[in-house]
Amino acid sequence: MPRAPRKASVSTKTEALVVRRVQVGEADLMVMALTRAHGQVSISARGARRATSKLGPLEPMHTLEVGLALVPGVEIAKLTESKILRPRMRLVDDPRRLELAARVLSWARDLVPPLSPEPRAFDLVEGALDDLLVAEPDAFDAVIVSLGLELLGALGLGLELGACVACGTACPRRASAYVDAMRGGLVCRSCGGAREILPMATRMKLLSAANGIRPELDAAEAAVGVRIVEDAINAQRGVRSRRAK
Repeated sequence: MPRAPRKASVSTKTEALVVRRVQVGEADLMVMALTRAHGQVSISARGARRATSKLGPLEPMHTLEVGLALVPGVEIAKLTESKILRPRMRLVDDPRRLELAARVLSWARDLVPPLSPEPRAFDLVEGALDDLLVAEPDAFDAVIVSLGLELLGALGLGLELGACVACGTACPRRASAYVDAMRGGLVCRSCGGAREILPMATRMKLLSAANGIRPELDAAEAAVGVRIVEDAINAQRGVRSRRAK
């Protein structure tokens, strides 16, 4: 029986952010990257850790331009070249900025689907990294909470903070509400409510953040915002796990 012909690879260049690096063997890397043109891509970088490698840098935090060889129907691309377009050394050198930037990248890794172009998501993540470069420490939490809520919305996973997700009843604008991020947002008392109550002031600030207006958040409000975003992301992990089975 004759062998099926090999599918031709397609060469492409795109901006990329490394969201995970795994060492393979003595010299290779497997990289997960968020790209502007192709969404999330698994990349094989053969020999990238050799001192003589000409593939270029594959460091997190910086915006890269990568050359990829993509084969239709094959999930792993081959790296052909890489260079740093926009370095962010201050993120690498400041432990607190580095910690928050790593959280931003991990959220992107968990939310952006593979090989599905999501340029808006890329812009949001890149913008959050840029903001962490220059933000004062008291604004760090607002940067990442806003990024999380906007990223969920950009990917069609936005939290409903204005009405009950079960019955659609609108929540009065100046009212506290029950919230269950695992279910997708507010849950009114008639639909069973939730364990957590979102104070009115916090809810209004998070609504602003989800709509691209960055609010000032105190420590308690920021903690609630981060928890809600991470609960929503955990819910999406569960959805993907069930689909994989």
